[in-house]
Amino acid sequence: MSVCQDTYNDFARELYDVATRNDARTSYIPGANAIISPISVQTSLMLAFVGAAGRTENELRTGLKLGPGDRQEIAKSYHDFWTQLCNYGNKMTLKSVNRLFVNHKLQLQHEFKELAEDYFHSQPMPLNFADATKATQQINAFVEQATENKIRDLLQPDAVNAETSAILINALYFKGLFQKPFMPESTMPDDFYLEQNKRVTVDMMYQEDKFKYAELPELSARAVALPYVDSDISLLILLPNKICGLQELERRLPNLSLVSLDQHMRTEDVEIALPKFSIEYDLDLKDTLQQASRSCSAMRLI
Repeated sequence: MSVCQDTYNDFARELYDVATRNDARTSYIPGANAIISPISVQTSLMLAFVGAAGRTENELRTGLKLGPGDRQEIAKSYHDFWTQLCNYGNKMTLKSVNRLFVNHKLQLQHEFKELAEDYFHSQPMPLNFADATKATQQINAFVEQATENKIRDLLQPDAVNAETSAILINALYFKGLFQKPFMPESTMPDDFYLEQNKRVTVDMMYQEDKFKYAELPELSARAVALPYVDSDISLLILLPNKICGLQELERRLPNLSLVSLDQHMRTEDVEIALPKFSIEYDLDLKDTLQQASRSCSAMRLI
Protein backbone atom coordinates (compact mmCIF):
# COMPACT_ATOMS: atom_id res chain seq x y z
CA MET A 1 0.00 0.00 0.00
CA SER A 2 1.21 3.53 -0.68
CA VAL A 3 -0.16 6.89 0.38
CA CYS A 4 -1.65 8.23 -2.86
CA GLN A 5 -2.20 11.81 -3.97
CA ASP A 6 -5.87 11.57 -3.02
CA THR A 7 -4.82 11.04 0.60
CA TYR A 8 -3.09 14.41 0.69
CA ASN A 9 -5.91 16.16 -1.18
CA ASP A 10 -8.66 14.66 1.02
CA PHE A 11 -6.87 15.63 4.21
CA ALA A 12 -6.19 19.14 2.87
CA ARG A 13 -9.85 19.71 1.96
CA GLU A 14 -11.07 18.50 5.33
CA LEU A 15 -8.54 20.53 7.32
CA TYR A 16 -9.22 23.71 5.35
CA ASP A 17 -12.98 23.23 5.70
CA VAL A 18 -12.79 22.91 9.48
CA ALA A 19 -10.16 25.62 9.97
CA THR A 20 -12.19 28.25 8.13
CA ARG A 21 -15.67 27.14 9.11
CA ASN A 22 -17.77 29.93 10.59
CA ASP A 23 -18.72 27.89 13.64
CA ALA A 24 -15.28 26.34 14.15
CA ARG A 25 -13.96 26.55 17.70
CA THR A 26 -10.61 27.83 16.48
CA SER A 27 -8.74 31.11 16.37
CA TYR A 28 -9.98 31.77 12.83
CA ILE A 29 -12.10 34.90 12.44
CA PRO A 30 -14.53 34.77 9.49
CA GLY A 31 -13.50 37.36 6.92
CA ALA A 32 -9.88 37.44 8.08
CA ASN A 33 -6.97 36.31 5.93
CA ALA A 34 -5.77 32.80 6.63
CA ILE A 35 -2.92 30.68 5.34
CA ILE A 36 -2.45 27.02 6.27
CA SER A 37 -0.27 24.20 4.96
CA PRO A 38 -2.19 20.91 5.27
CA ILE A 39 0.81 18.94 4.02
CA SER A 40 2.93 20.34 6.88
CA VAL A 41 0.31 19.34 9.44
CA GLN A 42 -0.04 15.91 7.88
CA THR A 43 3.73 15.46 7.75
CA SER A 44 4.16 16.25 11.44
CA LEU A 45 1.38 13.90 12.45
CA MET A 46 2.71 11.18 10.14
CA LEU A 47 5.97 11.35 12.08
CA ALA A 48 3.90 10.93 15.25
CA PHE A 49 2.06 8.03 13.63
CA VAL A 50 5.21 5.95 13.09
CA GLY A 51 5.87 6.24 16.84
CA ALA A 52 2.32 5.55 17.98
CA ALA A 53 0.55 2.38 19.09
CA GLY A 54 -2.89 1.10 20.00
CA ARG A 55 -5.76 3.56 19.99
CA THR A 56 -3.50 6.51 19.17
CA GLU A 57 -2.16 4.72 16.10
CA ASN A 58 -5.68 3.89 14.90
CA GLU A 59 -6.92 7.45 15.42
CA LEU A 60 -3.96 8.95 13.59
CA ARG A 61 -4.35 6.47 10.76
CA THR A 62 -8.01 7.40 10.40
CA GLY A 63 -7.54 11.14 10.85
CA LEU A 64 -4.68 11.30 8.35
CA LYS A 65 -6.58 9.05 5.91
CA LEU A 66 -3.63 6.68 5.61
CA GLY A 67 -5.58 3.48 4.99
CA PRO A 68 -4.00 0.04 5.53
CA GLY A 69 -0.29 -0.68 5.58
CA ASP A 70 2.40 -0.91 8.23
CA ARG A 71 4.48 1.99 9.53
CA GLN A 72 7.42 1.35 7.24
CA GLU A 73 5.28 1.19 4.09
CA ILE A 74 3.54 4.45 4.95
CA ALA A 75 6.79 6.18 5.95
CA LYS A 76 8.47 5.06 2.71
CA SER A 77 5.52 6.33 0.67
CA TYR A 78 5.81 9.71 2.39
CA HIS A 79 9.56 9.79 1.71
CA ASP A 80 9.09 8.95 -1.99
CA PHE A 81 6.41 11.64 -2.33
CA TRP A 82 8.64 14.39 -0.95
CA THR A 83 11.73 13.17 -2.80
CA GLN A 84 9.87 13.52 -6.10
CA LEU A 85 8.22 16.80 -5.12
CA CYS A 86 11.44 18.52 -4.05
CA ASN A 87 13.61 17.42 -6.98
CA TYR A 88 13.92 20.68 -8.93
CA GLY A 89 16.59 22.88 -10.44
CA ASN A 90 18.36 25.96 -9.16
CA LYS A 91 15.47 28.33 -9.91
CA MET A 92 13.14 26.76 -7.37
CA THR A 93 13.52 25.76 -3.73
CA LEU A 94 11.00 23.51 -2.02
CA LYS A 95 11.86 21.68 1.14
CA SER A 96 10.05 20.16 4.08
CA VAL A 97 12.10 19.87 7.26
CA ASN A 98 10.96 17.81 10.25
CA ARG A 99 12.32 17.65 13.75
CA LEU A 100 11.14 16.01 16.95
CA PHE A 101 12.38 17.68 20.13
CA VAL A 102 11.86 15.24 22.99
CA ASN A 103 12.20 15.52 26.75
CA HIS A 104 15.73 14.38 27.61
CA LYS A 105 14.38 12.11 30.35
CA LEU A 106 12.50 9.91 27.88
CA GLN A 107 13.85 6.92 26.01
CA LEU A 108 12.63 6.46 22.43
CA GLN A 109 12.15 3.08 20.85
CA HIS A 110 14.92 2.08 18.45
CA GLU A 111 12.41 1.26 15.68
CA PHE A 112 10.92 4.74 15.84
CA LYS A 113 14.31 6.45 15.71
CA GLU A 114 15.25 4.41 12.64
CA LEU A 115 12.03 5.25 10.80
CA ALA A 116 12.32 8.93 11.71
CA GLU A 117 15.89 9.13 10.45
CA ASP A 118 15.52 6.95 7.33
CA TYR A 119 12.27 8.37 5.96
CA PHE A 120 11.82 11.79 7.59
CA HIS A 121 15.51 12.77 7.79
CA SER A 122 14.75 13.68 11.39
CA GLN A 123 17.03 12.67 14.22
CA PRO A 124 15.06 13.18 17.47
CA MET A 125 16.80 15.81 19.57
CA PRO A 126 16.70 15.60 23.39
CA LEU A 127 16.03 18.87 25.22
CA ASN A 128 15.73 19.88 28.85
CA PHE A 129 12.30 21.50 28.73
CA ALA A 130 12.65 22.51 32.39
CA ASP A 131 15.02 25.19 31.09
CA ALA A 132 12.25 26.71 28.98
CA THR A 133 14.25 29.69 27.72
CA LYS A 134 17.15 27.62 26.41
CA ALA A 135 14.86 24.93 24.97
CA THR A 136 12.72 27.38 22.99
CA GLN A 137 15.82 29.22 21.79
CA GLN A 138 17.15 25.98 20.31
CA ILE A 139 13.81 25.19 18.65
CA ASN A 140 13.48 28.73 17.28
CA ALA A 141 17.02 28.62 15.90
CA PHE A 142 16.21 25.41 14.03
CA VAL A 143 13.04 26.90 12.52
CA GLU A 144 14.79 30.15 11.57
CA GLN A 145 17.56 28.29 9.76
CA ALA A 146 15.13 25.91 8.01
CA THR A 147 13.02 28.80 6.66
CA GLU A 148 15.88 31.03 5.49
CA ASN A 149 15.20 33.44 8.39
CA LYS A 150 11.56 33.90 7.36
CA ILE A 151 10.06 32.49 10.58
CA ARG A 152 11.58 33.81 13.78
CA ASP A 153 10.63 33.42 17.43
CA LEU A 154 8.12 30.67 16.72
CA LEU A 155 7.81 29.73 20.39
CA GLN A 156 7.85 31.78 23.55
CA PRO A 157 9.42 30.30 26.72
CA ASP A 158 6.00 29.68 28.26
CA ALA A 159 5.23 27.20 25.45
CA VAL A 160 7.14 24.44 27.26
CA ASN A 161 7.87 23.35 30.83
CA ALA A 162 9.33 20.40 32.73
CA GLU A 163 6.20 18.33 32.00
CA THR A 164 6.49 18.74 28.22
CA SER A 165 7.10 15.36 26.58
CA ALA A 166 7.83 16.40 23.00
CA ILE A 167 7.53 19.15 20.41
CA LEU A 168 6.94 18.28 16.75
CA ILE A 169 8.14 20.84 14.22
CA ASN A 170 7.64 20.94 10.47
CA ALA A 171 9.03 23.83 8.44
CA LEU A 172 7.92 24.13 4.83
CA TYR A 173 9.98 26.50 2.69
CA PHE A 174 9.15 27.45 -0.89
CA LYS A 175 10.76 29.98 -3.20
CA GLY A 176 10.04 30.06 -6.90
CA LEU A 177 9.80 32.26 -9.98
CA PHE A 178 6.73 32.44 -12.17
CA GLN A 179 7.23 31.25 -15.74
CA LYS A 180 5.42 34.43 -16.76
CA PRO A 181 6.45 37.01 -14.17
CA PHE A 182 4.56 40.18 -13.31
CA MET A 183 6.50 43.22 -14.49
CA PRO A 184 7.10 46.10 -12.03
CA GLU A 185 5.99 48.64 -14.64
CA SER A 186 2.60 46.85 -14.80
CA THR A 187 1.99 47.27 -11.06
CA MET A 188 -0.23 50.18 -10.07
CA PRO A 189 -2.64 51.26 -7.30
CA ASP A 190 -6.19 49.98 -7.60
CA ASP A 191 -9.22 49.14 -5.44
CA PHE A 192 -9.50 45.89 -3.50
CA TYR A 193 -12.77 44.95 -1.81
CA LEU A 194 -12.72 43.98 1.87
CA GLU A 195 -16.53 43.92 2.05
CA GLN A 196 -19.31 44.68 -0.40
CA ASN A 197 -19.22 48.39 0.41
CA LYS A 198 -15.70 48.64 1.82
CA ARG A 199 -12.55 48.79 -0.25
CA VAL A 200 -8.93 49.83 0.10
CA THR A 201 -6.26 50.95 -2.36
CA VAL A 202 -3.51 48.37 -2.89
CA ASP A 203 -0.64 47.73 -5.31
CA MET A 204 -2.18 45.55 -8.02
CA MET A 205 -0.04 43.47 -10.39
CA TYR A 206 -1.36 43.10 -13.94
CA GLN A 207 -0.60 40.93 -16.93
CA GLU A 208 -2.34 39.36 -19.92
CA ASP A 209 -1.09 36.07 -21.31
CA LYS A 210 -2.03 32.44 -21.94
CA PHE A 211 -2.73 30.42 -18.79
CA LYS A 212 -4.63 27.29 -17.83
CA TYR A 213 -8.12 28.53 -16.99
CA ALA A 214 -11.57 27.18 -16.16
CA GLU A 215 -15.07 28.44 -15.43
CA LEU A 216 -16.57 26.67 -12.40
CA PRO A 217 -20.33 27.25 -12.39
CA GLU A 218 -20.84 24.64 -9.65
CA LEU A 219 -18.68 26.83 -7.39
CA SER A 220 -19.81 30.14 -8.87
CA ALA A 221 -16.12 30.85 -9.43
CA ARG A 222 -13.24 30.86 -11.89
CA ALA A 223 -9.81 29.23 -11.70
CA VAL A 224 -6.43 30.08 -13.17
CA ALA A 225 -3.06 28.36 -12.72
CA LEU A 226 0.22 30.31 -12.69
CA PRO A 227 3.11 27.87 -13.30
CA TYR A 228 6.57 28.21 -11.77
CA VAL A 229 9.88 27.91 -13.62
CA ASP A 230 11.58 24.48 -13.81
CA SER A 231 8.73 22.58 -12.17
CA ASP A 232 5.24 21.18 -12.56
CA ILE A 233 4.09 23.27 -9.58
CA SER A 234 1.54 26.03 -10.14
CA LEU A 235 -0.17 28.63 -8.03
CA LEU A 236 -3.87 27.78 -8.36
CA ILE A 237 -6.14 30.77 -7.80
CA LEU A 238 -9.90 30.40 -7.29
CA LEU A 239 -11.85 33.63 -7.70
CA PRO A 240 -15.53 33.85 -6.70
CA ASN A 241 -17.76 35.45 -9.32
CA LYS A 242 -19.36 37.65 -6.68
CA ILE A 243 -17.51 40.42 -4.90
CA CYS A 244 -16.81 39.18 -1.36
CA GLY A 245 -18.09 35.72 -2.27
CA LEU A 246 -15.15 33.93 -0.65
CA GLN A 247 -17.05 32.44 2.30
CA GLU A 248 -19.67 30.99 -0.01
CA LEU A 249 -16.89 29.53 -2.17
CA GLU A 250 -15.19 28.03 0.89
CA ARG A 251 -18.39 26.23 1.88
CA ARG A 252 -18.42 24.52 -1.51
CA LEU A 253 -14.73 23.55 -1.59
CA PRO A 254 -15.18 20.14 0.15
CA ASN A 255 -16.93 18.97 -3.03
CA LEU A 256 -14.08 20.11 -5.28
CA SER A 257 -11.82 17.49 -6.84
CA LEU A 258 -8.44 19.01 -7.66
CA VAL A 259 -7.71 16.19 -10.09
CA SER A 260 -10.94 16.81 -11.99
CA LEU A 261 -10.32 20.55 -11.91
CA ASP A 262 -6.87 20.14 -13.46
CA GLN A 263 -8.30 17.96 -16.22
CA HIS A 264 -11.03 20.52 -16.86
CA MET A 265 -8.68 23.49 -17.29
CA ARG A 266 -7.74 24.71 -20.77
CA THR A 267 -5.12 27.17 -22.01
CA GLU A 268 -6.75 30.51 -22.77
CA ASP A 269 -5.94 34.22 -22.96
CA VAL A 270 -6.44 35.54 -19.43
CA GLU A 271 -6.24 39.01 -17.94
CA ILE A 272 -4.95 38.81 -14.37
CA ALA A 273 -5.04 41.44 -11.64
CA LEU A 274 -3.38 40.18 -8.47
CA PRO A 275 -2.76 42.27 -5.34
CA LYS A 276 0.64 42.22 -3.70
CA PHE A 277 0.17 40.72 -0.24
CA SER A 278 1.78 39.06 2.75
CA ILE A 279 0.01 36.94 5.38
CA GLU A 280 0.85 35.85 8.90
CA TYR A 281 -1.55 33.50 10.64
CA ASP A 282 -1.72 31.49 13.86
CA LEU A 283 -4.02 28.51 14.28
CA ASP A 284 -4.60 26.31 17.32
CA LEU A 285 -4.66 22.87 15.74
CA LYS A 286 -5.98 21.02 18.76
CA ASP A 287 -9.63 22.03 18.32
CA THR A 288 -9.28 22.00 14.54
CA LEU A 289 -7.99 18.43 14.38
CA GLN A 290 -10.48 17.23 16.96
CA GLN A 291 -13.29 18.48 14.77
CA ALA A 292 -11.68 17.11 11.61
CA SER A 293 -11.19 13.63 13.01
CA ARG A 294 -13.99 13.67 15.61
CA SER A 295 -11.51 12.26 18.07
CA CYS A 296 -8.61 13.39 20.20
CA SER A 297 -5.22 11.82 19.49
CA ALA A 298 -2.13 11.80 21.64
CA MET A 299 1.40 10.66 20.87
CA ARG A 300 2.90 7.63 22.52
CA LEU A 301 6.55 7.51 21.63
CA ILE A 302 8.04 5.70 24.62
